[in-house]
Amino acid sequence: MDFSEYYEDSYYKQNNYIKQHDYLVSVFTAILQMIESYGYSGKLFDVGCALGFMMEAAEKRGWSAFGIEISKTACRLAKKYTQGTVLNQRIDMGTEFPNGFFDAVTAYDVIEHVSNPRATIKEIKRVLRKDGLLYIHTLNYDGIGRRLGGINWNLLTPPGHTVYWTPKSLKRILGEEGFKIVNLSTARMATVNKFHNYFFNGLLLRRFTLISRLIPGDYLELFARAV
Repeated sequence: MDFSEYYEDSYYKQNNYIKQHDYLVSVFTAILQMIESYGYSGKLFDVGCALGFMMEAAEKRGWSAFGIEISKTACRLAKKYTQGTVLNQRIDMGTEFPNGFFDAVTAYDVIEHVSNPRATIKEIKRVLRKDGLLYIHTLNYDGIGRRLGGINWNLLTPPGHTVYWTPKSLKRILGEEGFKIVNLSTARMATVNKFHNYFFNGLLLRRFTLISRLIPGDYLELFARAV
């Protein structure tokens, strides 16, 4: 199924994406620092690159950045933020990059959106060099928000979110497609609409509190090497 029309002008306006530029660049810079802490540099491929903020952050740190994005609107706007190549196509249909072309691949809040996650992961594996690093940030279906909120969990948002992951399911599919998990953690508990006004506005939402370390958060963050 092709959801490209869903991610056009209204999607980015509704999500105030451009207004989040500085915040997202700071988040992506922190992610890149973690990738670099594992000893990686060189060519980066950002899957679902949106307006190119990850690519922008990477270029500032000396990476050669490439991206892929199904939204024509996002690809057009990305030219303002990145000098890198942005492909306007679906990754699960394949790309023309050579085998093992990239040193690292990032997929920030992407794999929950794709209609064919296995084909997406296969193509990522193909273009990533042996021992190259994959970074994934996605929703955690086993997180506290979904467990408490049930059908009222504010991250249950089809057709935008079409695939939901648990630590077990994400590790399984990556293992089946030739990746070795380096690190997987949960973080950043999201607000459950039903309980928002009661107790989710305070301490429980803070990423680095004791409770967010003890209770699975609403997001998964994973690093994996291609083997």
